Amino acid sequence: MALPPLPLVFRGSSAVAGGLLTRGQLRSTELLRLSRDVYAAPGATLTHGLRCRAFALALPEEAVITGRSAATVRGVPLCWPDDPVQVVAESLPKSRLRVHLVLAGLDPVPQYWIEDADGDRIARVDLAFPEHEVAVEYDGDWRDGESWALNRDRLDRVHALGWTVVFVTAPLLRDVPRMLRTIQSALPP
Repeated sequence: MALPPLPLVFRGSSAVAGGLLTRGQLRSTELLRLSRDVYAAPGATLTHGLRCRAFALALPEEAVITGRSAATVRGVPLCWPDDPVQVVAESLPKSRLRVHLVLAGLDPVPQYWIEDADGDRIARVDLAFPEHEVAVEYDGDWRDGESWALNRDRLDRVHALGWTVVFVTAPLLRDVPRMLRTIQSALPP
């Protein structure tokens, strides 16, 4: 028996209660079980963004997806599919959800501006060690050639001022010890 059209992610109990599926259909190999009572529709590709959407269905209303998970949901692919979903919540229900609790500051994310000798802002970078003239930049998945070119122009201005730029790629971001070694190697001892 073919499964009916389903939302991309859904609570199994709600689908059964609403008559969309039977309990037996929830065990179908066509469905992707993401956590207790949370499923993805047939054909769904497992991504971190999909896992965030699924976890949002099972989290308390006051919970907030944060950190790299929030960035991924907003289109900045900082997480791999199997990375823990980062959540801030006062309390979590007893469940089998695997969540990674993080603390969130109330201040906005700092912006690091590289300035020329006259104090004019030349470029904003992701992280800076001004005393060593080292900038750290996340080098994401550039699908837009124009954005890539603008990014390179910006970083050329940083290089022209004598700064070193360390590029952090998605695989390097996933390997934190290696990433730290890479950044430290650009800093003086």
